[in-house]
Amino acid sequence: MDKDKGSMEVGSLPLTRFYKEMVNGKKIIVVLPAYNAALTLEATYNEIPFDIVDEVVLVDDASSD
Repeated sequence: MDKDKGSMEVGSLPLTRFYKEMVNGKKIIVVLPAYNAALTLEATYNEIPFDIVDEVVLVDDASSD
């Protein structure tokens, strides 16, 4: 991690670009289970790195919240 820039790098590539090149154009989908997750769902969703994630599938099986 470059402390001055506040971003991580792999070799000379920024980390997110490294991941994009690593997956070679493949689609990245996050499946997010959310059973009774009302208190943590928004914070968890906001932690997803959307610069490398193409889609999020939220799965909730009849939560009580």
